[in-house]
Amino acid sequence: MIDFGSAAEWAGAIFTGLGFGAAVWQLRANRRDSQHARLTDARDEDARREAMARAAGVKVSWRPPHQGPPPDDFDGVTPVDVEVLNSGPYPIDGAVLIVAADDYPMQIVYGTIFPGQHIVDTYEVRRREVVFGELTTGATLEFTDTFGNFWARSGQELVRKPAPARIC
Repeated sequence: MIDFGSAAEWAGAIFTGLGFGAAVWQLRANRRDSQHARLTDARDEDARREAMARAAGVKVSWRPPHQGPPPDDFDGVTPVDVEVLNSGPYPIDGAVLIVAADDYPMQIVYGTIFPGQHIVDTYEVRRREVVFGELTTGATLEFTDTFGNFWARSGQELVRKPAPARIC
């Protein structure tokens, strides 16, 4: 005759199996929770870095020397007032201001801009005509943040870039 064991042995085996199943379930739940926490932390860190990149700003004001279409004797040079500000807590590096021009964009290399640094300057740009909608646009600040992310900032727009600004 086959001995199936006592009720106590059966109860011990069943509870051991249930305990093992509960341990496996708990390990899987912990792993899922830790993955979720890592993803949340990564999203929060990206948002923090983007907020720091938004602290770098550029303001442009074109000063066309004429009203309406350019006169025939106009040499095509238009002054533009530019303000660049890093109001963030960290310096930005590889900063290059790219100003729209008629032939090819004009590049002004700033290099490193320290926290709180405010750069105000006027440049002469070869641009024959600036229409009303462009009076406060037309320049992009490309830079690398402290964490090695590449950004392009123009007016209200901030875009993450795949590569640093080209300095020609």
